[in-house]
Amino acid sequence: MEGTTAHNLSYSLLRNSMAIILCILLSGAVYAQDLIQIRSISVDNATLVSTDKQGDIYLAFKDGSVDKYDRKGQLLHHFSPKELAEPTLIEAWNPLKIFLFYQDFQEYTFLDRFLTTANRFSLSPISSYVGLATLSTDNNLWLVDLSDFSLKKYDVNFQEITIDRPLDLVLSPDEYELTFMREYQNLLFISDKNEGLLLFDNFGNYLRTLSTQSVDAFGFFNDEIYFVKQDVIHILNIYSGDSHYIKLPLPAKYAVMGKNTIVAITA
Repeated sequence: MEGTTAHNLSYSLLRNSMAIILCILLSGAVYAQDLIQIRSISVDNATLVSTDKQGDIYLAFKDGSVDKYDRKGQLLHHFSPKELAEPTLIEAWNPLKIFLFYQDFQEYTFLDRFLTTANRFSLSPISSYVGLATLSTDNNLWLVDLSDFSLKKYDVNFQEITIDRPLDLVLSPDEYELTFMREYQNLLFISDKNEGLLLFDNFGNYLRTLSTQSVDAFGFFNDEIYFVKQDVIHILNIYSGDSHYIKLPLPAKYAVMGKNTIVAITA
């Protein structure tokens, strides 16, 4: 997605007024876009959104349920948990192993592509309190352990910590608000509302800060990372640092971009 290249790009906008709005991009330049609404679908109380590598969309709700939609907005599958709990993070990039983290319960679970087989696993044997957790590309776990303010990688099969890095040299132990974490292209990204968007290597070593803006969540598209501020999607190249943006017709809190779609949630 480059600023001088024309595209036929569609995007979908999930509003807190309980509607997914699908729009088509008429002008391809990312600095000036003309968008028209082509479809809307009613939803209710969605709090998190994610997308898999195939472009399907996952909505998580306050009661812990999850809906899976295709790129046309058709509902494919629904998950209803046995125990109600609001998810803190959903990661659906691998459609065969969808990850959900529950901070309040200090648990995580995996769903398959049909949103079934939801066994929940406790994080208590690893830490007295985990602030963030996400799935690594080798199907282990990245954890922000708040009991000793460290970044850890946990081997699920051998049940042992393989990486343990202190975070107090990067973040203030007294002033932090971690919001999201994800591994991508052998790099780990963590967003903090005070420090911005932090980049680590696959050994947990801090590399640099990509953006100092307050970021609630972020996503990836090819070699670019993006996040939403008001009605603008900010897009940064991970390697070159080049940036551009997409203007949305309404302010949004979250967004995910696929090959042909964007999903955004307004506050």
